[in-house]
This record gives sequence, C-alpha cells and structure tokens, in this order.
Amino acid sequence: MIAAPLPGSVHPLEYAGDPAFAMLGAGVAIEPAGTHATVCAPVAGRIVSIHPHAFAIDDGVGGILVHLGINSFRNAEAFQVMAQPGDAVIPGLPIIDWDIEATRAAGLNPVVVVVAMNRKTATPTIADKVQTGDRLFSVSK
Repeated sequence: MIAAPLPGSVHPLEYAGDPAFAMLGAGVAIEPAGTHATVCAPVAGRIVSIHPHAFAIDDGVGGILVHLGINSFRNAEAFQVMAQPGDAVIPGLPIIDWDIEATRAAGLNPVVVVVAMNRKTATPTIADKVQTGDRLFSVSK
C-alpha cells in the first residue's frame, strides 16, 4: 500500500498534465488541500534522492517518486527539506515542509504526483479525498 503523503483530492495521473510521469510507472495525482503541508513518506524504505520539490524512496520493489507541483523547482523557496539521501523512513515521517500558497502565488500548478516506478498498474483509493497516511493506492508489478 502507498499512503497519501499529504491531504488532498485524488485524481488519475493524467490530471497532472505532464505525460512524462506516466512513463515512469503507475500512480495518481493529488490536488493538495490548504495553503501549507508537511509532506510525509508514503512507504517504508530509504531516501535515494531528494530535492526541494521532490523525493524518491527505495521501497525494495522499484521506488516511489513524490513530486510536488509542476515546474515547482522554479519556486524552491516554498520548500524546506527535512530529510537527506540515505535516511531510513517509515510511512508518515515528515520529509518536506511546503508553502503551497507560495507555489500558487508564483503561478505554478501545485498538483502532487505519486508514482510507483517500474510498476504497471495502480489501484487507487475509492475515496475522493485523503488525509496524510490514508491509503492512496496499491500497485502490482
């Protein structure tokens, strides 16, 4: 199970408007709720890559990518990284503090993409809205 890294409304991956994410694997998009979020680890594993706007966790199967916003690297000051590459994580552990309103104010799309890399299908939650830690989706190889 992949847990929601932040609260919001759940959408198909295509909602993000960037087809490159679908080439990485199966996943979903989240329209974040509110103006601020502490983005948490959606799975247990080890952080293999982290940037102000994105991180990847080695979950022992293929990796999980969490990408905060589209082109949000242009607004790096909206993020505060709270973890490092190599850190062991468990679901719910805070990874990035995000000023979502600053991303919106910069004219950027704040949609969050969560992708299970190298996996073909995702079975999303039946809920329209999720809270941090809720079941977001499950995947199969």
